[in-house]
Amino acid sequence: MTSHLQLVAVLLLAAANLALLVRVRLALTGTTLIAPWSWCVVAVVAVAGGETLIATGIPGHYAASWIEPLRYVASLGTFCPAMAVLGAKRPQDRAWQWVVLSLWLVLAVPAAHAVATQTGAQFELHLAWKITLGLVLFLEVLNYAMTRHLIGILLFASAQVLLLVPLLNTQLHPSTSYVIAAMGLLMLAQLETWRQGHKINREPGNLQDIWSRFCNDYGAFWTFRVMSLINQTATASAWPIWLFPDGFYRIHDDTGNPLPEVEIYPLSEIPPELQSSVNRALRTTLRRFLSVADLER
Repeated sequence: MTSHLQLVAVLLLAAANLALLVRVRLALTGTTLIAPWSWCVVAVVAVAGGETLIATGIPGHYAASWIEPLRYVASLGTFCPAMAVLGAKRPQDRAWQWVVLSLWLVLAVPAAHAVATQTGAQFELHLAWKITLGLVLFLEVLNYAMTRHLIGILLFASAQVLLLVPLLNTQLHPSTSYVIAAMGLLMLAQLETWRQGHKINREPGNLQDIWSRFCNDYGAFWTFRVMSLINQTATASAWPIWLFPDGFYRIHDDTGNPLPEVEIYPLSEIPPELQSSVNRALRTTLRRFLSVADLER
């Protein structure tokens, strides 16, 4: 059970996490990352709310059988922000949140079954559910593995593991201590993400920096998707350049022959005859993710 002192620690850490989230809210205004941000708030509230219910006592004869399933369901909320990022493209970003909610509900089925049957046995997930959670966690880390936010996502994933491991391994006894440690790691993940984000120039109009910010904030999934769209346009328009995660590269010479080694081509050095087309194509695509203020000239 949760002691009142432990509950105070959980609530203080939850308040600190929410304060950090409020701090970054303004920077996300107008972008499609508002939905993942909202799910972060929901996740923190769910974990803290679950511990509050456990500490204050769940009424009923079978109250003890609710504790582990409740912690499991609350922990699942931490998977929602990363899933929300995968659908963060206008106009489907709002409808995608129903997919995120559905994932939470589907993953919560074992907890619902345990509460419904109330066999009195220790709550444990079957192998298939463990593999599913592991796969989601792996994809979450993979999406940000090549970005500035690698350390932040590893801290975040570590917090998720701390929340879930006691529920996945019957040899470990679930306790509020794991939740306190996880809340601490969540706070460190936010601080690291905030620190890395401030290393990127967010000055409106600088398209190279806007692209760098996009790649780091949205991860590999959307980076390669946008690259594919822009490079399709480049091929169709016979541009001598292609877009890569670190910027544009010249891949053909002036006669259209492939270069033996690609050359980096800063946006500021793109030939004037290409500047307008490249800017328009990239800004039009990124407008489905970023705010109007981000893309101002």
